[in-house]
Amino acid sequence: MSFASTRLKRVARVVAGQAPSSDAVSDNGAMPFIQGCAEFGASNPQADKFCDHAPKRADKGDWLISVRAPVGRLNIADQRYGIGRGLAAVKPERINGRFLGYAITHAAPKLSGVATGSTYEAVSGSDIGNMLVPLPDLDTQKAIADFLDKETARIDQLIEKKQRLVELLGERELNQVSLLVSGRVDHAVQLVPSGLSWLPEIPVHWSREKGMRIGAIIGSSQGAEVEAEVPGTIPYLKVSDLLDFDGRKVERTNSSLVPSGEVVSRGPTIVFPKRGAAIFTNKASLIEGRFALDPNLMGWSMRPGFAAEYYLAVLKCRRLDDLADVSTVPQINNKHIYPQWFPKPPLNEQHSIARRLQSLQGPFASIRSRIFISIDRLKEYRSALITAAVTGQIDVTRWGQTGEGDKRLDQIQEEMAG
Repeated sequence: MSFASTRLKRVARVVAGQAPSSDAVSDNGAMPFIQGCAEFGASNPQADKFCDHAPKRADKGDWLISVRAPVGRLNIADQRYGIGRGLAAVKPERINGRFLGYAITHAAPKLSGVATGSTYEAVSGSDIGNMLVPLPDLDTQKAIADFLDKETARIDQLIEKKQRLVELLGERELNQVSLLVSGRVDHAVQLVPSGLSWLPEIPVHWSREKGMRIGAIIGSSQGAEVEAEVPGTIPYLKVSDLLDFDGRKVERTNSSLVPSGEVVSRGPTIVFPKRGAAIFTNKASLIEGRFALDPNLMGWSMRPGFAAEYYLAVLKCRRLDDLADVSTVPQINNKHIYPQWFPKPPLNEQHSIARRLQSLQGPFASIRSRIFISIDRLKEYRSALITAAVTGQIDVTRWGQTGEGDKRLDQIQEEMAG
């Protein structure tokens, strides 16, 4: 059985967001304001700004869809919000509201085919209104929504448990890394107070050094990004690349940049986020050679006598969010790195610790990779199940009787265990 399709605009009203005047947005007020999907939560927005006179608004129960990269992300409004240019509100009119969310989830990937923009992908309210969505009768819509509410909740719970497992694994790894970088694994070594609030003791023969003497801060580059490597271009490192290569050396990126502005070419450099929510991920990586950094990144280029692999681990133990100014928009600059004191083992010990770190982190990386693969499989299954249900490929009234859902989830779990 399959269902007829219709244009979204025939069963719902699409309201494109609009930017209010800058003086109308504040840190407090009666109506929360969200500019784009950066303020999206797991299901509902997490607004930190307010605008009582926003020109475009979403009401409780409206679906909020991102119209800028990443195009198609969804949240549901749990109250009235002002919405900016990065979003559109989809207001159900002649369609079940819960079914509408699943129908948009099914249809949204096709928006990438109509997205435009040289700097970032974007779609219009008209593009969203012209999306084709399945349209069974209202009773069937409700039955499908009830089914998917139950089944996706099971999948989401499994994903949440695995994500928590990754967090716990990271905490355990960081604890062991902290022991190594502080020299506390050798019980025969005499320890003395370090004078550092985040690292109470270090070996007696170690010293301390300020960040400005350990390395030089390198800023971002400005230039015309291109989609593929062509002659005359160099790798362009973005936050997304950094997350993929957390704790490892970045050999290549998914983008390249026509050389201009400042280019990193001074030897081993630790790269990390310098603004925004990415700081709280505590992600950092190594680069060496000719790279350009996007405006959301900065580099700490090591001076002679300091091993980048060792200080990468030290920086992660120090934690970026603890270094950063988080009073407004989280940010890090040279004033947060240069005055800081860091441990300084002899260079041969720095290299020795770096080798031990590599041996330690390998098993953790392997386990983490398997968990991420399992999470991806669950997300793929979730998307496939939504598509199958809203398009009529499966009979949701009989699905539970077949036990097919349990079989698929068990299979994904067994693949991870194997």
